[in-house]
Amino acid sequence: GLLVARNKSMSKKILAFHGIRVPDFAVFPPGAEFVRPSALRSPLIVKPLLEDGSVGIAQASVVADDESLAERARFIHEQFHQAAIAEELIEGRELYVGLLGNAKLEMLPVVELHFGKLPSAEQRIATYKMKWDEEYRERHKIRNDFARGLSDEVVAKIRQVGETAFHALGLQDYGRIDLRLTHDDEVYVLEVNPNPFIAAEHELALSAEKAGMKYEDFIQRIVDEALAR
Repeated sequence: GLLVARNKSMSKKILAFHGIRVPDFAVFPPGAEFVRPSALRSPLIVKPLLEDGSVGIAQASVVADDESLAERARFIHEQFHQAAIAEELIEGRELYVGLLGNAKLEMLPVVELHFGKLPSAEQRIATYKMKWDEEYRERHKIRNDFARGLSDEVVAKIRQVGETAFHALGLQDYGRIDLRLTHDDEVYVLEVNPNPFIAAEHELALSAEKAGMKYEDFIQRIVDEALAR
């Protein structure tokens, strides 16, 4: 699960095979000829292929033309010594779904990233600063909170997508699925995280608390799931 989910290209191919919507994408390895597939529509978000925690993602990651795409891909090659992946930017609500279990999964309350004062769709992406820089988050009124206004139908769709993604990528015991929910209630998987942060102040632990678990019970649940395998 760790190796497969960490590779953004491989994981998206597996998810698509299982009928899950993912952004269209292309991979640009270092030194290869730069050709954007004609079907890949701008704006695009350019990321390192093998990083997590939003490493390598900034406002400059969103590009609108081939010249900017090539420039950002070269930046990824030089800074991270790995391929760049360019994905179509999916507009919508950014949702994080925690799951606990193995054969049978429990979905925790859904968390939403609120983009605060950032005005445009191109700016509303989970950058490294947005996740980890508290001063930046405070300045732009960015916050994580439990998602509101999701219909029963949408919650059921999120659950089905999350559980399918969890099993398709071989996750075990716990994990987090990062989604975009479009204006017409389509669910796209952006990333699948097989080892998300489980510290007390992070989303997964807060979702477990919202579901009625004390922090120590949440950690014990993960241990119990692993021992039961």
